[in-house]
Amino acid sequence: MAFRIAHVIERGELDNTRCGRVVGTLHLLGCDDVVTLDLKGNCLPDLAGRTCSFVNPAPGRGRGLRPGELAAVQKGIVGEMTASRKVRIPGDDFGENAGEFRGNCLYLEWYSESNGRVVIESTDFTVTVSLPEWTMEAEEAEVQAEANQEAFGLWLSRLREALDPGTSLQVPSDRLMDEFEWERFMREADACGERYGELLDKYRDHPERDRIIAREMGWPQLEQVLDDLGAGRFDDLPDLPMELLAQEAADALPDPEREGIDWVPDGQGGYCHPIVWKARNVVDKMFEAAERAGLRGNVDQETDGDADVLEMIFQTRSTTVKLAGALNGVANGLGPIEPGFVIASL
Repeated sequence: MAFRIAHVIERGELDNTRCGRVVGTLHLLGCDDVVTLDLKGNCLPDLAGRTCSFVNPAPGRGRGLRPGELAAVQKGIVGEMTASRKVRIPGDDFGENAGEFRGNCLYLEWYSESNGRVVIESTDFTVTVSLPEWTMEAEEAEVQAEANQEAFGLWLSRLREALDPGTSLQVPSDRLMDEFEWERFMREADACGERYGELLDKYRDHPERDRIIAREMGWPQLEQVLDDLGAGRFDDLPDLPMELLAQEAADALPDPEREGIDWVPDGQGGYCHPIVWKARNVVDKMFEAAERAGLRGNVDQETDGDADVLEMIFQTRSTTVKLAGALNGVANGLGPIEPGFVIASL
């Protein structure tokens, strides 16, 4: 996924007054060294030919950077750089901005030789933009947008090459897959999921998000569905009728004679495998014990938790997720699980 650093930015400056080159500096929270940018390409028209300065009014939300995690010199290629990207912004509880509205976002993206795809994205920064030294014409803006898309496509290709196991697995039709074939299948699924995650990360606020993702993922049937519905996003479509949802819920009920063997209620209106339920209880007890001992830390009081205890809880929770992936198919009535799948999952 993209390396997102907006939360550790104190302030920064960007300069695209020289056509074909973007330079700048970033001042990071708790870091004496200044990060410098030296990138090929141009910003989008609202920042092209201009200098742009920005200040974060509340740095420090989220995990800080480890020493050396972000290279001090960022060389690479410009991605999408604009101060007027349209995004959905949560509004107030009352008044004119109640609910959700669309507003401008500072979005600075580049492809670093050291850190891959790096993104600064925020609707909270105070942004100041100078008058232009040169102006980007409409044709030049189209060329830059195409270059941005090519850079993103190249990034996805490199990501796929790093994750893909090679040629696609041919699922045997005359036997069950063994654990080695299932492991290869899962690596392919991981590569596909990573690609999907990058696309969703980049286009999540785009009005044609799901159409773009379907095209980039090679899912023509999904793209055709959106075309038939005249929509670019599935969340813009009307909700399904309640009677249909009720029927789907009734169809998903597990076999009552297998309660306690294949499934138990998960306490959240669904079902899970009994082993998954036991593992979740272990995690809950770990959380409670760490809380009582003061080992989890407290954000409001700015106290850190015990790193080893937090790592133990994280790994135990991860084990619970793996158990769920391997065994909850039975709990939800999906039939017997192939042994090779269980071994590969665990």
